[in-house]
Amino acid sequence: MISVVIIGASTGGPSALSTILSRFPADFPASIIVVQHIMENFSGSLAERLEKKCTLSVKEGEDEDQLKRGYVYIAPTKKHLVFKNTLIKLDDGPPSNYFKPSIDVTMESAARFFGKNVMGVVLTGAGSDGVKGLKAIKDAKGITIAQDEQSSVLYHMPKNAFESGNVDYVLPLDDIADKIKALVYKK
Repeated sequence: MISVVIIGASTGGPSALSTILSRFPADFPASIIVVQHIMENFSGSLAERLEKKCTLSVKEGEDEDQLKRGYVYIAPTKKHLVFKNTLIKLDDGPPSNYFKPSIDVTMESAARFFGKNVMGVVLTGAGSDGVKGLKAIKDAKGITIAQDEQSSVLYHMPKNAFESGNVDYVLPLDDIADKIKALVYKK
């Protein structure tokens, strides 16, 4: 059963995240981690904006946060968000793919700790951050999703993910939340 959903995004991400996260019920039975490439010191305000549009609880991830179902944790700027069992750890390691936080770093950590119980989603954005992370999730027998070209502001990240051969579903933005819910609620 999927217990953790990792969503990575870059250019166009805040709007895409709002579209997806606003469609989940407050009692959603998984934790959601968001890694958004964003300017320094804006991850907290992104969490506040999403909190107003969602029934889920949304917060900026903090070191030692215990993952809870129905919560969305936004990776803070200038830190990698990784896991130690069901605890969030903030890591000050070097950038990966030029990014900190890095989608790859978070997804690879999630794959190690949650294995087949993790889902990775790569949304609109430039570059290839998320490709290695989705591979790690696939290798761990988790589920992977990428946004389609037509609904992406920039299709580089989802395209690179798709071309890697590690994407289970390529979907338009408006269908991603329903697919996530269907897969999480699947027994």
